Amino acid sequence: MGFSDEREPGYGPERGMTRSARQGEAVAVAASRSAGLRARRVAAACAATAAAVLAVMVAGAARGQDAADDTAGATGATGATGAPEAAEAAATAAAVVACEGEAALACPLPEGTYHLLLPDTDVDIDTEAGTAVAAPVLVLVHNAGGDAAAIAAEPILRTATARGYAVLVPQGIDQALTDDLVVPGWRLAGTALGGRDDISFIAHALSDAAQRFGLDAGSAVLTGFGHGASLAWEIACEAPWTAAAYAPRNGGYHGALPERCAAPVPVLHLHAPVRDGWPLNEAAEAEGRATRIDVQAHLSLAAKSFGCAAPAPLQSGLPATWDAVEFADCAPGASLALVLHDQYARTTATQIELILDWFETVERQDGTDGGATPLAASVAPTTATDSAAGSGPAPEDAGEAMPADAAGGGEDGA
Repeated sequence: MGFSDEREPGYGPERGMTRSARQGEAVAVAASRSAGLRARRVAAACAATAAAVLAVMVAGAARGQDAADDTAGATGATGATGAPEAAEAAATAAAVVACEGEAALACPLPEGTYHLLLPDTDVDIDTEAGTAVAAPVLVLVHNAGGDAAAIAAEPILRTATARGYAVLVPQGIDQALTDDLVVPGWRLAGTALGGRDDISFIAHALSDAAQRFGLDAGSAVLTGFGHGASLAWEIACEAPWTAAAYAPRNGGYHGALPERCAAPVPVLHLHAPVRDGWPLNEAAEAEGRATRIDVQAHLSLAAKSFGCAAPAPLQSGLPATWDAVEFADCAPGASLALVLHDQYARTTATQIELILDWFETVERQDGTDGGATPLAASVAPTTATDSAAGSGPAPEDAGEAMPADAAGGGEDGA
């Protein structure tokens, strides 16, 4: 999967800034503070980690001394009753390992590693208190064969960090996709891919990053491509409390869908219809050792689970070659939409901006936005220029545009 800084005509930072101004969003501070801010956060995280280690060791030693004192008082001996507690404290302290790196940090956990980009600026300001709000998080789950360190180094992710987001990229572990192909990937339901509990791993990575760097784990949007999208759908449906919203791209469940999703949650599915890829609205098809379930079936499951009404097409606000439908009247806490685009197998600035615009609208809405659904509200034209902007030609390398009713698939799953 590639990364590109390509932006479709009519969708770019100007639109986001126009909407933010119109909606009275938080004030952005100067970008020139970014390097100092990052350094301070890293230093603070290191200090916090060291303090935590020291506290654990001190507590363990104190428990050991108390136990030894109690034994000595009862028997007159000075035995080492506190040895097990001291060993436990030492083991706990050894498990706390500092993150390493400069621009992108590599943070080890007992079950794996995640990579982290810190935000360039504190763009969200509590205007009443006059203090910075903890940074939100974009969690990016790679496809099968992905390298989290390489992805975290991609310049395109600055699209998110420039808007005040931290970007967290967890690293998959080796999985045997076939007898002859072993690549980093994820434990997925309905497949032979197993090992580590990746739903728990990603939840742990998010909470760890929040604790180390003062991020807002409760304001996280999780996206993934291919097998990363498969895991994103599993988390959204089976552990929706892990993140605040989900944006899977060209991927989904293998084998069979669950009967229902656990709880209402915002889901925006992005899909690039491509021949021989992940099915959009076809019958399920085989992929190696597993069977892919089409995107339409996922949307039907989510709509049933979230109590959504029938979907309606979006009329404007997206690039000319894109189409979208959005479900209405979902249960509180849920929203559901599908975007069809022509940027197959690439993560682009347009996709990231769309996901973040939608996510910020989801977080902001409280039922008083004139009845607009989150995707419609986030892409709604705000000026005459915006209204006409979507009609321009797509870049030459944008890929073949597909109509909204295309029956093709999307992702090749590798």
